[in-house]
Amino acid sequence: MYVVHYIYSRGDNMKLNKKILGIICGVLALVVIASFTMKTSTATDKLSKIKDQTVDGVNFKNAKVNKKDDAYTFNVDLYNENTEKVEIKKLTITFKKDGKDVKVTLDDVSSMEPFTGRKIEIKTREELSNITGVEYKIN
Repeated sequence: MYVVHYIYSRGDNMKLNKKILGIICGVLALVVIASFTMKTSTATDKLSKIKDQTVDGVNFKNAKVNKKDDAYTFNVDLYNENTEKVEIKKLTITFKKDGKDVKVTLDDVSSMEPFTGRKIEIKTREELSNITGVEYKIN
C-alpha cells in the first residue's frame, strides 16, 4: 500500500509513476497466474502418478489419468511377460477412491502373444481426480 500511495502522492513525474504502477500490476498478475498454474499442475501430477503392476504375468505400466473439460481419459500400457499367449476375456479396472470406488469392465480385451504389448484407453465422465490407486483384475 505504501508504494501505491507514494506513486500517487508525488506529482512531479506522472509518466514515470504510471510506468511503475503498470510494472507493479504486471508483476502481481504474474504471481497470481503462476500460483494458479502451480496448483493445477500439482493436481495433474497427482492424477498421473499411478504405480506399475503385474497381474497374471501381464504388466500394466505407464498408467495415466488426464482431464479435459468435464471428461477423464485413462491410458495404460499392457505387456505380456509370459512365455505363452494370454487371453484377456474380461479386464476389470478399479479406480480406488476415498468413499466410492469406480469400476470399469472391458470385455474381449485381447489375446496377447508372448512378450508383446498393447495400449488401452478409457474415456469416462466419472470423477477420477481424487483416485488413490488403481487395481486390475483379469478374468
